[in-house]
Amino acid sequence: MIDARRAEVVGRIGAALGPEAQLHLVGGALRDLLLGRSGGDWDLATALDPREVMARAKAAHLRSLPTGLQHGTVTILVEGEPYEVTSFRGDGPYLDGRRPIEVRLGVSLEEDLARRDFTINAMALPLPVDLDALAQSVVDPAGGLADLQERRVRHVRPTVFVHDPVRLLRALRIAGGLGFGLDAETEALIRHGAPLLANAAMERVRDELFQLFAQPNPAARVQRLDDLGLLTVILPEVAPLKGLQQNPNHHLDVWEHTLEVLRRLDALEHGEGLAEDLVQPVRHALAHTTCAPRTRGALLRLAALLHDVAKPQTCALSPQ
Repeated sequence: MIDARRAEVVGRIGAALGPEAQLHLVGGALRDLLLGRSGGDWDLATALDPREVMARAKAAHLRSLPTGLQHGTVTILVEGEPYEVTSFRGDGPYLDGRRPIEVRLGVSLEEDLARRDFTINAMALPLPVDLDALAQSVVDPAGGLADLQERRVRHVRPTVFVHDPVRLLRALRIAGGLGFGLDAETEALIRHGAPLLANAAMERVRDELFQLFAQPNPAARVQRLDDLGLLTVILPEVAPLKGLQQNPNHHLDVWEHTLEVLRRLDALEHGEGLAEDLVQPVRHALAHTTCAPRTRGALLRLAALLHDVAKPQTCALSPQ
């Protein structure tokens, strides 16, 4: 569904930048638009240099901020709402064959799309939007439209996880959020590349992990992380829980018990077992943001996952 107000605002930005800007809607907003979902921020891509974007925005009396000039990004504010406008980018030289040292500006749209993570994020829609030929207007060099149809997350190129290991988690977060599956080759690459996650910035790993925890059925998310070899890279303390038996008051080992706690917590968040007058207060309390963008509910899920991690070091056998 098209957000009419945003479409109008983007039209104003496009008029300010001129036809040579080759302004396109890109990324997750376009993916959600094609799925008929209301998306988040609208990210725009342009052939213009970022300083030229700022100059043209100023001439049109639009406020702009140099939020990432070195990466080609300018933020244009319209009625207080931000719209990121990023120059078409290509990867610069790679450090040890892994992450690019820098980005290159002044490349083609196709080269910009080729550096993205997953095919369903590697599409672009020329602006203004042609509602009568939406899908036919999409620039789709990697086959993202077909993957949307097949409901799968597929990598753009085999090196996407090497260049940015956080994409290992992002693949699961996107798939979980959309109810998609992973392409078989992409899943194999994630299993093989799991150790790379140890080289990623931990604050980025944390943010992706909390977004996964915010999705329904946290126990299934944790099991999927474990199945792909990602969980023990992020939280090695969890691995010793498997197979660790408990006293007769427990019918599950510590790992299965932890997963069951997550399931019960999820049920509680949906009001199961609560008196009717407590359902809304509990939901409200758990939805409260404690440290943006993390909620009490997400932090409680993390606490549930870690609540028994000290047992392997402190358990002891005693005569019955």
